[in-house]
Amino acid sequence: MAKKKKLDAVGIEVVCNQIGEAMPMREIAKKNNVSEAVLYDYLNCHPEHYARAREKKAETLVDQLLEIADNPTGDFQRDRLRLDTRKWLSSKMFPRFYGDKLATEHSGPNGDPIKIDVIEWVVKSNED
Repeated sequence: MAKKKKLDAVGIEVVCNQIGEAMPMREIAKKNNVSEAVLYDYLNCHPEHYARAREKKAETLVDQLLEIADNPTGDFQRDRLRLDTRKWLSSKMFPRFYGDKLATEHSGPNGDPIKIDVIEWVVKSNED
């Protein structure tokens, strides 16, 4: 069995480029001859690089959306699955740009401001 090498020899730039190319983590680990646990430990030691790589991955997935949409395979269901999967992944990885924007607005009837009635409570003592 081949000896597993350390990721320090590969370099964080190489690993992050592979992530940015939307390569699955399992494939990255296999390509670099390490376990997935070692890969994640390594990335946790380089959080700023990992965050940028994940942003790049989301951008790559969005680019792939355009490629799939512009070059359909003829299999509508398969293309739709590929599009929906990439949309969902990019919205979860980088919600600030690709996530759904939810706006919550509170208003009264017909869009008027909410009216708040203040009720005064009077406490009577039993001493009366």
